[in-house]
Amino acid sequence: MFKWKNNVGSATAALSTSVGTGGTTALGDFLIVMIDQGGGVVTPPAGWTLIGAANNGSNAVVFWKIAGASEPSSYTFSWASSGTFDWAIASWSGVSGTPIDRSSQTTGTSFGPYVASSVTPIGATDLLLCLWDVEWGGTYTPPAGMTTRVSVSGAGNTYLGISELQLASNAATATESTAGPGTRNAIFWTTTIALAPAGAVQAATPFVPTMRQYMRAGATGGGGQAPVVTPATFTNAMPATLNEVIGTVGFTGGTPTSWAITAGNTAGYFAISNAGVITVTSAGAAGITATTYNLTCQATNAVGSNSGAINVTMTATQSADGSAGAPAGTPQYAGLLNGYVARPPWNVAGVDYHVGIDRTLYPTNASLKAPSTATLPAGVTRNISNHTFSLSGNGAVVDGFDFSLDGGWMASIDGANCTISNCNFKVGSNNSTTAAVSNSATNALIKNCEITSIGSTQQIMVGLNGTVTMMYNLMTHCWGQNIVFASQTGHGGENVVLKFNVIADAGEGFNQGAHGDWIQAYNANGVNTNSFTCNYNLWLQTDQIANGPRTQGISAFSANSGPASGGCQTEDYENNTFIGEAGAYVNYAVIIDTTRLIGSAILKNNYFDLTGIGQAPYGGAAWFIGDYSGGNGGPYNGTVTVSGNINMKTGGAIT
Repeated sequence: MFKWKNNVGSATAALSTSVGTGGTTALGDFLIVMIDQGGGVVTPPAGWTLIGAANNGSNAVVFWKIAGASEPSSYTFSWASSGTFDWAIASWSGVSGTPIDRSSQTTGTSFGPYVASSVTPIGATDLLLCLWDVEWGGTYTPPAGMTTRVSVSGAGNTYLGISELQLASNAATATESTAGPGTRNAIFWTTTIALAPAGAVQAATPFVPTMRQYMRAGATGGGGQAPVVTPATFTNAMPATLNEVIGTVGFTGGTPTSWAITAGNTAGYFAISNAGVITVTSAGAAGITATTYNLTCQATNAVGSNSGAINVTMTATQSADGSAGAPAGTPQYAGLLNGYVARPPWNVAGVDYHVGIDRTLYPTNASLKAPSTATLPAGVTRNISNHTFSLSGNGAVVDGFDFSLDGGWMASIDGANCTISNCNFKVGSNNSTTAAVSNSATNALIKNCEITSIGSTQQIMVGLNGTVTMMYNLMTHCWGQNIVFASQTGHGGENVVLKFNVIADAGEGFNQGAHGDWIQAYNANGVNTNSFTCNYNLWLQTDQIANGPRTQGISAFSANSGPASGGCQTEDYENNTFIGEAGAYVNYAVIIDTTRLIGSAILKNNYFDLTGIGQAPYGGAAWFIGDYSGGNGGPYNGTVTVSGNINMKTGGAIT
């Protein structure tokens, strides 16, 4: 219910005004203030939230707040340069703590009437408020049926009005209008608000008022206020990895248009995006230790900038190895690392914890759903004749399907934020790629899947767009290449993340002409991938070369050669386990072609059994770094940092 109002008309030039309350304010009361002035962007006192600001020359701005237990008798609002002003403030009780269900603004010029636009409230018992600011004083007639709470023609030759109407439904409201003197084509600005009552059950995502631009005194954005950085501490486990997200810095006030780390980052270990996301750089992946880094982050928009303290604490725990979030089940390669002089100090995927289908959810493959007959999840379509699933809906999830049936199915991610999980794949008589990510997809996730093959095709094909993450997957016995990814024409700047996977035995079709790779990239000419991150995976080759199978290992550079070849900005290989068993053959476990590396790469803290890696009579080594194409490479000359890599059979460092 309406409690009180107060208003003032003043032609006095000033840099601020003290807005006095018109009565007693109690805890939970809703307060709204309108200010019309010519002095630029208005800065409110703490606790006030901007609903909107005019951008048509009417110089108006509206703020609201919910009263605390103790409120002052007046509030000081200030602006950038001296100007005349008028203001009005009013209060209501019995309002929700999240009061604004819906809000809209209308601007224009008119001799009258001056229209307040319609809104569609969430609640059926909302209170409709209409606020008018017209750049011409005089006598105004309120809308029919509405109760006018504020009506003032200020000394600044401006009319301010607030009217209310109790709603009886949540249908779209009628437009409301107020008539004026009709003697001038006046600039006006109106705001319509649906105000939720106390105890109202609102939608799961209630309306958030738009912080509109206030086009005065040269302001060009930011919602009328400078952003204020929210101090925070982020805690992450060692080791730090390239492009690892540390956290997103919060803010209040106006929306930042840019961010910067202005102190505490002299070594360049961290970067911050224009969305306020702090990540680890290549320098950080190589140099960060278990300590606290005290950063100062600055948020800026057209109105101004502010800084805040952000502390990044890196802990020495090994929780980053993936064991804490692993799916339930028995490790597939338990005992694989027994007998080595040195083994990784972390929990290794497939050895110390299970990867693949969560066996608590799906104890056997018989528990999985049949793709030809099961009910389709939301956002998924099925082509039975082609044996394909398409995840095209935003956020679509395919979980617990047996795609090895019927000669093999392919599940393709074609939409945004989609997930394939706990599925069984097998390249069968249909000879289809098992899982694919098309370049129309963004931010795809493939996890907890088991993939094997007998047909002549790769297992996972990834046409990049956004970020593709593969984790906790078991991929075994591949005819050619386990994973192929490509930044394609019209795209670029994507990210590939592989963590906590087991990838074993590629190139089983070598005698039939297959080219074996654990991973191979095929970027289009001139198209670059942003990052390739490969951490805490087990890479294993057990197939005997005497029978034909062999693999080139990880080739994250584009196989398309020549001076126009697409490159990769950063590559990160940390805390992986590479094993080539006796009689198996891996040419190089990792190939980093620096002519297709734009920025930098890290090869750090990996453990190797070189018995079947880079051995005679075929040659090779643990890794190759340099121009792999021998003069037919790409146009770049990236840098590589190598440290802490261990030979498990000797315990010594590999250099």
